Amino acid sequence: MTVQPKLRFKGFTDDWEKRRLGDTLKNLKSGLSRMLLNEDIGLPVIRANNINSGKVNMKDNVKYWYIEDPKGVNTSNYLIHKNNILINFINSEAKMGTAAIVLNEPIRNTIYTTNILKAEVNEDYNANFWLSLTQTEHYKNDIKIITKPAVNQASFTTVDFKKLNYNFPFFEEQQKIGSFFQTLNHLITVNQRKVDLLKKKKSAYLQKLFPKTGSNIPELRFKGYTDAWEKRRLNEIAEFNPKSTLPDVSEYVDLGSVDETRMISHRTETKVNAPSRAQRVAKIGDVFYQTVRPYQKNNYLFKMDSNEYVFSTGYTQLRPKYSPEFLLVRIQENTFVRRVLDRSTGTSYPAINSNDLAKIEINVPDGTEQLNIGHLFLALDNLITVNQRKVDLLKKKKKALLQQMFI
Repeated sequence: MTVQPKLRFKGFTDDWEKRRLGDTLKNLKSGLSRMLLNEDIGLPVIRANNINSGKVNMKDNVKYWYIEDPKGVNTSNYLIHKNNILINFINSEAKMGTAAIVLNEPIRNTIYTTNILKAEVNEDYNANFWLSLTQTEHYKNDIKIITKPAVNQASFTTVDFKKLNYNFPFFEEQQKIGSFFQTLNHLITVNQRKVDLLKKKKSAYLQKLFPKTGSNIPELRFKGYTDAWEKRRLNEIAEFNPKSTLPDVSEYVDLGSVDETRMISHRTETKVNAPSRAQRVAKIGDVFYQTVRPYQKNNYLFKMDSNEYVFSTGYTQLRPKYSPEFLLVRIQENTFVRRVLDRSTGTSYPAINSNDLAKIEINVPDGTEQLNIGHLFLALDNLITVNQRKVDLLKKKKKALLQQMFI
């Protein structure tokens, strides 16, 4: 029986051979097992939170360890070096088994904590191939099987981990596959970086183009505008829950169908069988505000020229008098969300009713300035969407190739 993947690089025909993970690694060792300090008084420590997308990120949420451990632990035994493989084995089940390669020698002496296994890939195996293997569904399912759930932290043993079996090709084919996925990962990273930079740019504009608390004039304005912004209730700048007639067949948008201003799902419903909450018939330019758990900020600007979409009454429907883009950005602001939460009822599922939402006041400029600000944020959102779509497509392509190029 031949053992070969569905998709291979030209020139490779040999069968892949079964290997235990324990035979592909050496010097497998878990890290320090005590609580970390919050203060920067020593050595940076790699934890599960620092492992993302196959890489080690030490820019955010870094913890530190004593330079000289008061209990006599020799921290030099836990130093991280270039090309080390790091595997998360004690953490939330979602992160179990995730792995990363240390791409560069750390600038400072860096160690790792108890929820991480450190290892080196044996000479007959390629590190990038090994890392790609840990991103396959086969591997993820095996990790679920060996993981033992617990009240605080799930975990698996190194003994069970080393017993896992996978098919490996000869080293040259491993190199080819590993290099291919390394390039694909780089493309994903580059495009994700563009998304992150655009989001930072948007955040900076949000701070400068809108007045700060206690002020009615923003720091940055379009040329020609000098008038102070004026306080207006939301129901003065938008019509709330306009009356409409339900279509015979509709596309129903429920709570959970919108994620961070993006519609991610909807379902076809007939007028007879539609849920009783299906009441808000969308019109192009309408803004839908999530009234349950508003801190999630899953609000949506409807841009389609269609009368077939019907939103749940879990959303308040706002029909702006000027710029819908301006209104959407305004209600996404953290300061606005805090004011909504102050008027909400409930603890686990805080909610605000449409009448209370309508009474909230915000500073607004005249209609033309609203339009200019709205157009700017619309352009930024479109750029973010385009680049995010590239990331999503590359990730989808990677997932498909992982299924075809591994056994």
